[in-house]
Amino acid sequence: MVTLVFSRGAGPLSRFIMLATRGRASHAMIGLELYGVEILLHATIGGVQATTRAKKFKSCRFVAEYEILQDVSVGVAEALRRLNERFDYVGLLGYIPVLFWRWLGRKIKNPLASPGATVCSEFVMELDSESAPIHSWAGRDPERMTPEDLLRICEADAETVDGCFRRVA
Repeated sequence: MVTLVFSRGAGPLSRFIMLATRGRASHAMIGLELYGVEILLHATIGGVQATTRAKKFKSCRFVAEYEILQDVSVGVAEALRRLNERFDYVGLLGYIPVLFWRWLGRKIKNPLASPGATVCSEFVMELDSESAPIHSWAGRDPERMTPEDLLRICEADAETVDGCFRRVA
């Protein structure tokens, strides 16, 4: 089972993300079991990492978890391949104008996104592949998505009959 896991931290960056997105979550991760160990794959300060679930939730608060009902094995393999890839510090700052213009009803691309680095929501959305598309993500730009956006999509999708997600916790 592969899941999307949402959390929020207690630090200033997490608080800023939740304030700016008017959200409950400041971080999005891929949850899976590897050789009997529950791990979380996520893009965070320091880069793309694999962290045990127990260790991660010592330092942050759990918000929600959704099982991905489609076969995302191709996307998981790609996520594992990207371990240690750089975190997009500059791209994270690019969310400021994205959110500002969103509040004004306009959509813009993240002007500071780096092609060789990633932020958490962008990393998670790469589970979506041509071989197994996640329909509720169709047409959405990963560089514009926030953890709260993903959480809201999962919540809405889980209530549909033919949805791509099922709430786990």
